[in-house]
Amino acid sequence: MSPPSLDQSRRRREPPALSAAAGRGARRLAVGIVLVCGLLGATYSLVTPPWEAPDEVGHFAYLAHLVTHRRLPEQRPGELGEAHQPPLYYLLAALAVLPADLRDPSGAFRPNPHFIWAGQGGTEITAARHTTAETFPFQGQALALHLARGVSVLLGMATVALTIALGRTLFPEKPAVGLLAGALVTGTPQFLFISGAVNNDTLLTTLATAAWWQLCQRLRQPEPGWRWLGPGLWAGLAVLTKLSGVVVALVFALLLGSLAWQRRSPGLLLRGGLALGLPLILLPAPWFLHNQALYGDPLGWGMYQRVFAVNLRTTPLQWSDLSDFVLTQVRSFWGVFGWMTVRAGWWSASAGSWVWRASSAAEAGVRSTPGRGLDCSGSPSPCSSRRPFSWGSSPAATPPATRGAISFRSSRRWPCW
Repeated sequence: MSPPSLDQSRRRREPPALSAAAGRGARRLAVGIVLVCGLLGATYSLVTPPWEAPDEVGHFAYLAHLVTHRRLPEQRPGELGEAHQPPLYYLLAALAVLPADLRDPSGAFRPNPHFIWAGQGGTEITAARHTTAETFPFQGQALALHLARGVSVLLGMATVALTIALGRTLFPEKPAVGLLAGALVTGTPQFLFISGAVNNDTLLTTLATAAWWQLCQRLRQPEPGWRWLGPGLWAGLAVLTKLSGVVVALVFALLLGSLAWQRRSPGLLLRGGLALGLPLILLPAPWFLHNQALYGDPLGWGMYQRVFAVNLRTTPLQWSDLSDFVLTQVRSFWGVFGWMTVRAGWWSASAGSWVWRASSAAEAGVRSTPGRGLDCSGSPSPCSSRRPFSWGSSPAATPPATRGAISFRSSRRWPCW
């Protein structure tokens, strides 16, 4: 008997197609989960008082500067804000606030001198003094703030949709995995809180999730090399949103290098590296040139150090600092609101613990049932020959949710991009 052909081997590895009815049901559930995310995110955006999300004042000032002056803001000593950030999120949000009259001070930020972080011995948890000018029907700056928050709500919905697509890519035979992942992200209070606030982390989370989704497709079919342009575009846009997006690009480069090494394919490394690297260089290049012209370095790091000198660490890092950092990440992943001044109750933390335990149990069930996930067994690759490509606990839900939590919370104690 002659050995099976390559086409026959590939056909045997292809997952069975879902029935038409099951496919329609999965799509309806996916749409429902995304709509629920939008509803909850919009609720958070309306319930959270204006200016009571982390650094929302600075983020709003950035986009307001774009609208009124038609140019990027500049970092200046004595002016703490977000002028050091790349501009992509603010450009999108600025388009949304065009219908509002920013010259109308209705609902404008008024600092609360008794705020616990105001440095005047106060104990109040609200950063702003609130008046009826902030209430519906919104006008002036209050309207602009809620329009910008609406952009974040839409980005949160996009993140959930991409999470579901990522789960479907990882486990094509089990649409329930992607649906569960999307539901877990939708049910995370911290994700909803940030998705209802003016904050560039919302766009970073969306772009990082899209980049991971594209990467999984390339791991399945790494050739031709030019197709790595897709992950490169998403990663480049992530860098143009927040500099910490470069971490996504570095991971992609390592995976491409590992894949080319295992396949003994210098051509894949060259072509894929060019396709991955060009967007990463070209997309944020105008912002780097802008910083070079203004501050004398492409990152604006020297000016950043001068602006945030009061917040930067001057003592060596201690083990106690690291433990405090980890504890803060764990707590804030599930729910810490306001300017890190309002913690979710014990019942919320307990619910979060049980939700993630249930998701881990569900993943164990997925692993133990027949069928493959992202099977890279057709050729040498970073993937295992017979096991599905997996992210670890909470398949597919972990990357976007963790991306949002880490990028948001890491900037609170240690100022960074």
